[in-house]
Amino acid sequence: MSDSESVILGLRRRHERSAQASSRTLVAVIDSVLEVIKGSGIPLSTVALFGAVMSQLESDAMLQGDPEVRRPPRAAAQAPPPCTRLGLATQ
Repeated sequence: MSDSESVILGLRRRHERSAQASSRTLVAVIDSVLEVIKGSGIPLSTVALFGAVMSQLESDAMLQGDPEVRRPPRAAAQAPPPCTRLGLATQ
């Protein structure tokens, strides 16, 4: 078992028997994140955990219309030429 696995599974074990809502939420989040990581075939690591959690948080914020979350940049084909963005005239 890797260090990442032991940390996340230890955290889950510590909270899985608690009746507190925050502990139940934490266990549900851990289970969801582990399911996504394992389903994608990515080895469990701290980077995989961080990426999965951040992706989910960003996705949830975008779905809720949070104005603080930046939308992904437009595709290069849709972006104006660099000289136009800088206010330079094209020839």
